Amino acid sequence: MPKEPEQKEVRKQYAFPCGGCVCSHCANNVETPDTCTGEMKEPCFTCDYCKHYDGKGTDRRLQDCDKYIVTDEHARRLRRHMKIINRRKAHQ
Repeated sequence: MPKEPEQKEVRKQYAFPCGGCVCSHCANNVETPDTCTGEMKEPCFTCDYCKHYDGKGTDRRLQDCDKYIVTDEHARRLRRHMKIINRRKAHQ
């Protein structure tokens, strides 16, 4: 049976090379731009081996990670986009 071709994910274009990578908002990332003092459980140096960090490594832009912990700053930013729906008003 022939293998089905792998579907490559089309990447969105960002103004900075680490856009779309979960590491950019991870509390364990030592290079995160978010202010997250005291949130780190275990330091992660994945970005040190990424080509977007120093131009020498491999493309390590991650979409999911076992060590990922969202920073409080990014969580607050995401919560601002949530909309509360009142069920009573929705049914009227």
